[in-house]
Amino acid sequence: MWASSVNFDLTYAARSHVHSVFVFCCVPVLAVPTCAADIDWTKARAEAVQLLQELIRIDTTNPPVNERAVALQLQKLLESD
Repeated sequence: MWASSVNFDLTYAARSHVHSVFVFCCVPVLAVPTCAADIDWTKARAEAVQLLQELIRIDTTNPPVNERAVALQLQKLLESD
């Protein structure tokens, strides 16, 4: 029982970390001023979900701290747009 509790805590911590990266790095990019009528919200949601899934799959476990892989993925995304 203890092991599954630890696993849950690590999973929660990893998700929280990726969520923080997404909120602070991706949301400002998605918040580009535009007319609300021009936004395809279904497509935007699908793209955001896909991006978050890709970020969650990147191994950022310690040691060492591996956030660089997430940063490189976000850099590649931003440079492609």
